[in-house]
Formats: sequence, structure tokens, C-alpha cells
Amino acid sequence: MHEVRTTPVRPVSAGWMSLLALAQMGVIMAMTVGNQILLPSHVARIDPTHKEASLAAVFAVGAVCTIIANPLFGAMSDRTRSRFGRRRPWIVGGALVCAASLVFLAWQDSLAGLIVGWAVAQLSFTAALAAAIATVPDQVPVRQRGKVSALSGVGQLTGPLLGGVVVTVLVTGAPAGFLAMAVLVLLLVLPFGLFTREPAEPAEPTEPTEPAELAELAELAEPAEPAEPADSNDPVDTPEPDDPVDTAETVGTADSKDSADPVGRATATAALPPFDAGSFLRGFWVSPRRHPDFAWAWLSRLMITLTLAMAIGYLQYFLRDAVHYERLFPGSTVEQGVVVLVAVFTLSSVVPTLLAGWLSDRRGSRRPAVFAGGITMAAAGLVLTFLTSWPAAIVAAALLGAGYGMFAAVDQAMVTQLLPADADRAKDLGIVSLSNSASNTLGPVIAAPLVTSAGGYPLMYGVAAGFAVLGACLVWRIRGVR
Repeated sequence: MHEVRTTPVRPVSAGWMSLLALAQMGVIMAMTVGNQILLPSHVARIDPTHKEASLAAVFAVGAVCTIIANPLFGAMSDRTRSRFGRRRPWIVGGALVCAASLVFLAWQDSLAGLIVGWAVAQLSFTAALAAAIATVPDQVPVRQRGKVSALSGVGQLTGPLLGGVVVTVLVTGAPAGFLAMAVLVLLLVLPFGLFTREPAEPAEPTEPTEPAELAELAELAEPAEPAEPADSNDPVDTPEPDDPVDTAETVGTADSKDSADPVGRATATAALPPFDAGSFLRGFWVSPRRHPDFAWAWLSRLMITLTLAMAIGYLQYFLRDAVHYERLFPGSTVEQGVVVLVAVFTLSSVVPTLLAGWLSDRRGSRRPAVFAGGITMAAAGLVLTFLTSWPAAIVAAALLGAGYGMFAAVDQAMVTQLLPADADRAKDLGIVSLSNSASNTLGPVIAAPLVTSAGGYPLMYGVAAGFAVLGACLVWRIRGVR
């Protein structure tokens, strides 16, 4: 028997979307500001002679923790049963631990302290973000996922700009910067975990259904009877009046008598099977042969995010050592130069992000936007391959922002349509997020020897452009979405 698949169709409100976007903004802001400004400055002060290698060590340990935490916390979230739901405890708990770890980092003056503190921060970032992202396939209809992903993408892209301004203009010094990030994480992440509610879980599925089979069955299946509206999506706002009432599409075998209750129906409660360590660990493997679209999406994201990790990981050192920013602009710091580029990156991303998300929902197609985003990011890398100057850095930042905005707006929506099983949404999204973690780990490892070689930064950015082209082309191997 195939798994009974439930797809939410009750539209989420603008308030729910906004709180989700703010939560993701808070997490990404703290991660990015730590990566781009606070940690590089801290490491350069502690170990100026070997700052590149020391920074790579901090990044690598943190990324390894994230690699482990992404699917692990996702799977634990899938299995969580509480009066507060499956996702909210992890969102709230992750935000609290994240803030505590940032406070800890504020007072560290050793490389070992930075490594430990950043590792704990990465674990807590991952717990909160994995649970927040899983609410999209849990509660958002497919026709809204492009818009939700686009709005979340704008939050993720503007977060680093806001954080950069805070730690370079409003406060000074690494301790104050880390403390400011801790406060902002609490202010931005906690409202989504505290003031939204989750639908009751549908009946536990049996075995996964291939995306292609789902598409065929969905065309034949009649929509389920409308359920009574449940207050499970958002107490903040109400849906648009012309949107459908609360219900869900259920897809399964024609003779199934136990189809899942609609998402949001208060009577639907999942039966949690007994915990088995072997089955739990085996669940972290998703067969590329059984789920090829999922595998191609994972690999495509790895290549494109690897480009981003290489482009921004050594941005501060690029401005200091190659562009000589402080010599070009006496009285300015290289950290301020990073904020300028982040501002260009962010402002150039807003319109492409929103437009790509809206068009992908309207046309029902995801792959063209992902491809266009990857190619635009490759163009940014090529600019810095042939030109090493402050104007070239501005142009590259604009192209990188536009490209990544298109990619981020649609790729996440596309992935939610390729998940192997409803019961493992957070775990499977955690596995997808491993591509981001892997790129953050591999980026410094690949970039460091390229930067210190005879080819220097031009060679590194050229290699990064090649990864973006490869990732963009791989998206056409996906067949389960347009």
C-alpha cells in the first residue's frame, strides 16, 4: 500500500508568513554576521599571522556540528509530541541556546574558546532553523510556497545587512557585537515559536510514494470534504477572503479506508511508533535510486551554495589584502567595506527574490528560476576572476545578490515538493540542508589553498563560478517539478 499523502490547502496568512520570515531572518543574521564580521575580526586579532587557517578551523568545526545536527534535530522534531506541537519547542529552545552561546562568545579571547562557542551556536542555529523550515510543508499549500519562500528569502538576505549595520555602526567591538546579536535573535525568532500554532498531525503514513506516482494520483483523487477551520495556522492574521476553506488533499490507494484527516483537523493525531535505534539511524539514508529528484536537488544546491560560501568566506581578507580597502578609503575599516558590499548584495536581491517566487507560483514552474539564479551567481565569480578592484567588487556583489535571491526564493519551495515522506519532513529537509553545511565546510577547505597559491583570489573566484554553472545545469535533471 502506498503512503497516504496529505497536502495542506488552507492558505496561511500574511501574519504567519511575516513571523516565519522574521524567525529565519534572525537565525541567518546571527550566523552570517558571525561568519563575515565578528569571527574574522576576532581571529585576526588573536592569530594575525595564520588568520586564514585559524578561521578555516573555526568554520570547519562549526560546519561539522551543523552536518550532524541538521538531520538529527529534524528527525527528533518529527518524533516530538507535545501540547505545543512538534516544531515550536525546537524553535524556542534553539533560540534560547543560540542567544546563550553568543553571550559566551562575547567574552572569549582564545581560538579554542571561539571554536567551542561557535560550535554550540551552530547546533542551536540548526535546531531552530530546521524546525522553522519544516513548518512550510506542514502548513503551506503548494500554490503559496513560492511566495512564502520568497518572503523568507528576503528576510534571510536583509538579516545580514541589518546585523552588519548594528555591529559596525551602532555598537563597536566584538563583545558588544555578539551581545547585540543575542538580543536580536530572541526578538526575531521567539515570536514565531510562541505566537503561532501547529495543526494536529495526520495519521502516521506507511511507506513512501514516489513523486511521479503522486502526480498521477493527485489528478484522479477528489479533494477531501472540507474540515472545520482550525486555529492551527496563525492567530495573528486571517486568510484572504477569496481563498479556499481549511482542507487538505489526500492521495493514496483507491481502496484505502483510513485516509488521513485533513491537515488542521483537531481530531487527527499521529500514532508514534516505538523508538528503534536501528530504524532511526537507517532513516537518515535517502536512496538516490528510489528518489532521484531529491538527490539531484541536493547536489544542485551543494554546488550553488558552495559558490556562495567561497565568495563570502574570505570577503574581509579579500578587501584587506587584494583590494586594499583601508588604503583606498583612509579612516574607514575593512569591516565597513564588508557592510557596504552586504548592502549592495541585499538591495540587489530583493526584487529578483520576490519576482522569482511570485512567478514560480503563478506559472507552476521552479527549475527556470533556480537555473537563472545559478548562472547569475557564476557571472559574479567571473567578474572577480578578471578584475580585482573596489568597483568590480560592487558589481560582483550586485550580481551575486540577484542570483542568490532568485535561487533562494524558489529552490526551497521546489525541495518541499520533492520530499520522500510526509512523516519525515523535518528530517528530510535536514538532509537537504546538509548541502548547505557541506558547502560551508568544503568552501574554506577548497578556497584556502587557492587563495594562498600563485593564482590567488582570481583563481578562487573562477573555481567558484564553475561550481555555480554546474549546480545550475544539474537542476534540469529533476523531473518531479517543472
